[in-house]
Amino acid sequence: MASFKTLTEPEISGDIKYRAPTFRKMQSGFTPAPGAFDVSNTPLFQQAERTATEQLAGNVEGFDTQSTIARETAKAVQAQTAKATRERLMQMGQKDTGTFVEQGFVQPAEAQRRERLDLERRLATTRGELSMQQKQIGQTSAANLLNITQAGDRLTEEGRQFDVGLAEQARQFDTREAFDRWALQKGLGESERNRVWQSEENRRQIVSTEKLGFADLNFREKGLFEEMRQFDSRDDFQRWAITEGYNQEEIERVWQTGENIRQQSSTETITGMQIASTEKIQADKTDILQQGLTLQEAELYGYTNANGNHIAGTAERAAADLGLRTDTLELQRQELFGYTDENGVHHPGKYDLLEEEQKREADRLYGYQVKDDFGNVVGNVPGELQLNADRVDIENRGLSLQEARIYGYQKDDGTWVDGEMQLNLKKFGLQEKTYEDNHLAIFGGIDPTTGEVVKGELQIAAEELGLQGETLALQERELFGWTDEDGVLHKGKYDLLTEEQKMKADELYGYEKLVVDPSGLFSTLVRTPGKWEQIKETIGLQYENDLLKMEEQYGYEEALAKVQGDIDIALQNNGHEKAMILLKKQFKLAAKEAVLDRQLDWARVELEKAGFDFAIIQNQIESGNLSPDAAMEYTKQRLEDAGIEFTPPDPDAVFKELERDYKVQQYQFALTHPEHAIYDPEGKFVKLDDQGAKALSHYLNTTYYGEDGKLTVGGQPINTLDSTIVTGTYDVGGTKLMTRDGGATLSPDEVSNALRGADRQDNQNYELYQQLLNEAPSPDIRISSRTKNLLENVPLEGRFFKVGDRLMVVSERKQHKKTGGRNHDYFTVMDVATGAEKTFTGFSDSDRDSVNGLDSWASDLGEM
Repeated sequence: MASFKTLTEPEISGDIKYRAPTFRKMQSGFTPAPGAFDVSNTPLFQQAERTATEQLAGNVEGFDTQSTIARETAKAVQAQTAKATRERLMQMGQKDTGTFVEQGFVQPAEAQRRERLDLERRLATTRGELSMQQKQIGQTSAANLLNITQAGDRLTEEGRQFDVGLAEQARQFDTREAFDRWALQKGLGESERNRVWQSEENRRQIVSTEKLGFADLNFREKGLFEEMRQFDSRDDFQRWAITEGYNQEEIERVWQTGENIRQQSSTETITGMQIASTEKIQADKTDILQQGLTLQEAELYGYTNANGNHIAGTAERAAADLGLRTDTLELQRQELFGYTDENGVHHPGKYDLLEEEQKREADRLYGYQVKDDFGNVVGNVPGELQLNADRVDIENRGLSLQEARIYGYQKDDGTWVDGEMQLNLKKFGLQEKTYEDNHLAIFGGIDPTTGEVVKGELQIAAEELGLQGETLALQERELFGWTDEDGVLHKGKYDLLTEEQKMKADELYGYEKLVVDPSGLFSTLVRTPGKWEQIKETIGLQYENDLLKMEEQYGYEEALAKVQGDIDIALQNNGHEKAMILLKKQFKLAAKEAVLDRQLDWARVELEKAGFDFAIIQNQIESGNLSPDAAMEYTKQRLEDAGIEFTPPDPDAVFKELERDYKVQQYQFALTHPEHAIYDPEGKFVKLDDQGAKALSHYLNTTYYGEDGKLTVGGQPINTLDSTIVTGTYDVGGTKLMTRDGGATLSPDEVSNALRGADRQDNQNYELYQQLLNEAPSPDIRISSRTKNLLENVPLEGRFFKVGDRLMVVSERKQHKKTGGRNHDYFTVMDVATGAEKTFTGFSDSDRDSVNGLDSWASDLGEM
């Protein structure tokens, strides 16, 4: 099965001031005010600079320019400063909280909270100042690093096995054989020789790649290329280059050259290693099997090819990136996260020493640890390396790798591997109960066996905090406040709580913390997910797992009917929290089926091209004799037998298109049902209210994503629309639309269906969409300055035009409406790539449908 991603669920719980993000995700936004002190003179900074200098000493050889050294040094200093501050924060719970506590002015808990917030603010300011002073820091530390290199110091404490002098010696040899002869005389072992030579190959590859791209730049652009090295972000580089007088063409050319170099370097080599790609493994299959390895083992741990070259596996490459020294997946995991030996002694791992970017990479590759409220490790969520190692076992269970990571899986040898869902259930002590029991125990409701109303842990804890709301959403509004539809902010009760109550609220509902952008320049205050939000997410996965099992056993229709029945019962019993969870899972189940519909529709096109009758297969599906999955496999086999290579659309890409289309549908529903729409103070659509979300979900699940769903048309190759060939001139600025053979005009709906999602580069109609966009005019549609509420420069019906980078078409011509004292012009426009429609009027800005809002409407669609 393919890997499916969770769609954005319709929120029906009301507008919340601080909406907790989903598991392990945070948001960032505003720019903080500059710091008020010079961090370069602080002891914390100076110690961090010394530590960073020592750690980077042996890596200078890999830095090609002074600016690279400066940039890397500044990053290391930031990491060390953050680490020192984190350690300070961790010690707070074990130290005296200070003079204020001793003198009785404040309670210990309050003092601790003040100190924590103060340190967090200082951390944010410090990191911002560090980034702003990057050049000054880099120059100072770079000189230190170069002196260390010239003195020939050995590499750092992490146990890297070669020094700079040894790497320099390798440069004098043209071949691996010559280097090996010299290295053997020096007494170097095989692993050490491999590491040194691989590093040298990497250096040569990078130099060769840079020379190749660098040669195409002119003198002025070469200077810009050198400056570009100090920027991690394209936007930052572009803003700086424009202020220096470079034009857009030069900026684009230089940045693309850098991208090509980086891409080629990362594709061909990683720390000098040749990568065990799928193509290489298949080409060297005989050599791998002769070495007694399986293809999965070769992909994971690498192998030696017929030429005697070592081909690195995914685990080996990951270890090199993270500075790990061990050579098996299990040992690498222990080295990363630590372990407890047979004597009960715990040996800490290297995870906490990694930079944030490295931690994210470690989480992805090796998984991450789940801990309970007492800090005890419950288990380790499997990462990509383990999932790929167990790929055969997982596929034998009919699971995708993503599903295995979430729900867990059983290996062929009978070993069970816990997924994210099981580990989080264990974290909260819910692993022994069903979804129904867990939901009743946490969120309360009507006990199905007794018919009595049961208070859950949520309601009991809320009463202790003085909250009146019955559901999580209402309690969050009551606690943190909310903004109503008129833009009025209603303050919550959080600031009225005692310090002890605030600590409890932080634990249950999440708490505010400063999060600093990796650049160090930006930070924002975010609310982390609390215990209730985490439990809600976890038991939602538990219900979803039950649905998948039901679908596998009884089929899609029965599973969908089951969840709809559960939603109805939940709403009848006033179980809004439960209904929200089920609504999300219902939509995901329906969207998953829509992905299969899309794949089958593509297969139908290919079968009919080859002369097969797809109607037979369709009839079998409709009669219930053939599942969509089985139909897909049967269709692929028929095409393969006919010698036709068929690659179905990527499920993840289709899922993204469906997700985005859902957002558009939600927005469309809000426009046609304004009584259910919730907007922020700036007038931007946020979401639907309870009734609106339920009505939209019912429509999507019963019609839009059903068997007759129109989504199966969007995004097809343009020449498959209605089994006809689209030809002719795409004269969007003239009198005709795109035309079929014979000159038949296509309607705006047909064009939009054909070009659904074509504004994204991964869509195969992207080039055609760009062609149409470039040809389309940009009319100045505005309210008349001479006659009240009349419109000027509106294109004729069926004409294309563009607003920003969005291609639009007038789907309903300009008309005039007479309504006592409110006479006005109006017209309807359709966004081609999404199919979204909106009617605009000649009223002023105070009207929500004013044509003055056309640009912002188009901009919002571009962000979906």
